[in-house]
Amino acid sequence: MAWLTNSIKRWRAVNYSKMSLFFLMAVVVICAIFVISQWRAILFNDVDPSIRTRGPIMTRFEHRHQQPSSEFQIHTDYQPIDRQLFLKTSIKSPKNCCPYVDVDPFDPAMLKYFKSYPPLSCDKGLPSVVYIDQDDLLTINFTKVNNTIKRIDYCRYAVLELSDENDSKLKPLRWREKFLNRPLKLSPSADEHIFVECYLNNSPVAQTYKSRIIKKPEVELRSTLDIKRHLEKYSPSETLSVLILGIDGISKQNFVRSMPKTRNFIITHLNGKELQRFNKVGENTFPNVFGMHTGLRMNDLGKTILNGEEYFDVVKRLFLWHTFQTSGYRTYMGFDGNGTLYHFGKRGFKRPTFDYYNRPVSLHLGDNRLARQGGDNCVGDSPEPEALLDYLTQFLFKFNQTHHEPERKAELTPYFACNFFSRLSHDDPNDVSRGDEIYLNFFKHLKESNVLENTLVIFFSDHGERFGPSRQTVNGMIETTTPFFFFIFPEWFDRKYPRLIDAFRTNQDRLTTFYDINKTLMDILHFPDRTLRRIRKNTKNSRAISLFDEIPDSRTCREAEIPIEFCNQRKFISIDYLKESNTYISDLLVSTFLDFIVNLTINHRDVCSKLSLQTVNSILMIKTADSYDAIHVEHYQVTIATRPGGGVYECVLQYDTVKRNASVVGEIQRLNFYNRQDYCLNIYNLKPYCYCQ
Repeated sequence: MAWLTNSIKRWRAVNYSKMSLFFLMAVVVICAIFVISQWRAILFNDVDPSIRTRGPIMTRFEHRHQQPSSEFQIHTDYQPIDRQLFLKTSIKSPKNCCPYVDVDPFDPAMLKYFKSYPPLSCDKGLPSVVYIDQDDLLTINFTKVNNTIKRIDYCRYAVLELSDENDSKLKPLRWREKFLNRPLKLSPSADEHIFVECYLNNSPVAQTYKSRIIKKPEVELRSTLDIKRHLEKYSPSETLSVLILGIDGISKQNFVRSMPKTRNFIITHLNGKELQRFNKVGENTFPNVFGMHTGLRMNDLGKTILNGEEYFDVVKRLFLWHTFQTSGYRTYMGFDGNGTLYHFGKRGFKRPTFDYYNRPVSLHLGDNRLARQGGDNCVGDSPEPEALLDYLTQFLFKFNQTHHEPERKAELTPYFACNFFSRLSHDDPNDVSRGDEIYLNFFKHLKESNVLENTLVIFFSDHGERFGPSRQTVNGMIETTTPFFFFIFPEWFDRKYPRLIDAFRTNQDRLTTFYDINKTLMDILHFPDRTLRRIRKNTKNSRAISLFDEIPDSRTCREAEIPIEFCNQRKFISIDYLKESNTYISDLLVSTFLDFIVNLTINHRDVCSKLSLQTVNSILMIKTADSYDAIHVEHYQVTIATRPGGGVYECVLQYDTVKRNASVVGEIQRLNFYNRQDYCLNIYNLKPYCYCQ
């Protein structure tokens, strides 16, 4: 009996311990599930859909009775293919706060807005029926005439030249003699940009724009003298030419989606090196490309230049192309539209100093509706990117050192060329897929012709998509900050400079910006052995770090001088603005934001309507790797829609928890197109906030 009693006691003890262990494990599992759910909600930006779409604040706002319009809501159907692809951690602060966020290019949340189009076709445009032969003879292609318009009476041409006043006007056209069966001889030292028009019954039936790269004696003399001085002063071990090719508004994710052929060729055949954690520093093209061209922030410029009151000539010494030019490099600048980053809302140049500049053609095209008959991205019967790349290709072939006979190389000096395309991708980022074949063929041509043997190529975009429904998704919020960026070095460079390439490869997975590109290009210009060998001082806190120096893996947005509203090392905590405890701060943030927008146009109330609140789309608390916050200060990202017009705006506000007040910081971003809503106001920086009466 005692044996049985002892056995029962032991059995009970074992089972009690098992039961205790079971309950303990159950508690641990429940706690783990709770912690993981909270971690995912914060780190993966899982803002509660019910919070996001609840509409306006139900407090003192006069619009609290309005239900939110689905047209203006942040889309919440975010279902990644693989959550692990949503966030790739490579940069952390010492406190492991906020990693750099990356998103899957093929996430369904973005694919619903993605379309891939066939190659750009301009077959319906006015045909180009003239060409320039090797003897500079302007000749009519009668075979093409017979296959298209059947007959012409005559052709004539005019030289396109910038006015002496500035680079926003052309000299009046002076038509040269008519020609038909006998070719015309063009001037070997002039006639750089020409416009040809052919007629039937006195109506234009064919048009052609032709640009030629002509050697200019003054440029040859200057570059010869300046490169000699540069070599004597710095003794660079290399004098690489530089080609910078940019496309407007393409995130690195959209580059994967829309231009797979070009991207794959760059990686597999040109050994292109992509900057995986590249972050924009400003909202639109100007602050980003200006940052690369000068190493400066937009606000470092005077207001008179930013407001279009002064020409950029007064600060020309700040620009990379000026530095390269005075070091003996020939310079080239090409744009595909009138409203370039130095002309849209700004004054441009009074005396542009680029040696080769396509501005005369782009200005004339802006007023030529017939040239766009085949489509907005056509020049006659040719795709516009193709036409501009033809001018660039001429330049590269004319002056590239590796493309000529050894005895001629001594006559040639390096070049610094910039080409920026905006028209094809600016209004709809999907349209860039129409140009995939064009860019692919361009890079193939450069490789096959050996032009890249002595040239560093930079292929990049300025920012991701800024407008449209995809921008109002969580993915779109991230993609707008991450433009694609590639470096293509000559094939021999990796072997000759392994230390530099090792540092560069490391930096491909570090936080980088346009300021770093400027610093890197200055290293390319000077390239002295002492610079390559020295161990540079720790530059973690520098705004600009050369990609040939290892960038600290703990670098943060604040150290890189990336404004908080564009920082991709953020995590968001959703604020339930309908919750009673959040009413005060939610009301304050929204009213402060709305008042700020309304006051922007207060002096133009005769033409601009006073905006009012339509919906509150979201309020998100921001946390970053290194706090932008002072003591007792918090940052919030607020998105609202206004009426009339349905404008959707996003900005960051800071809230003082002691003084209990709020203020707008950084740039306000408009997330949807405003088309012609702003027609009555000509002040560039106020257009997004004006709904004309």
